Amino acid sequence: MAVRHLRLAMGVFFVALAVILFFRHALVPGLAEKFREQNLAVGAWFALVLAGWNLSRWYMDWAARRMPVGENPLAVRTLGRERNGPEEPNPDFDFTGGERSPAGPSPNGDQR
Repeated sequence: MAVRHLRLAMGVFFVALAVILFFRHALVPGLAEKFREQNLAVGAWFALVLAGWNLSRWYMDWAARRMPVGENPLAVRTLGRERNGPEEPNPDFDFTGGERSPAGPSPNGDQR
């Protein structure tokens, strides 16, 4: 059994252990009589934490194996077409009425 399956098996084991500890009075009445004075709910919560830890580690490993080899998840992705130069302005969005100078406004914001 590979390590990736071991994490899944340990997660399932700890979930089953937590269920047994939470519902010990209904599942095993004779054993519940023996441990009547002990609070086993703390152990059940700890088993759920360990189950969550193991299942999350298994899921991270599983998701990493599904990603194609060589693909960087943090790489910058470009959307749409590649931009090779300045794009022509769209005349539909020109709200100046055609009075704008070809150079545009100066760097300090004053109109030329």
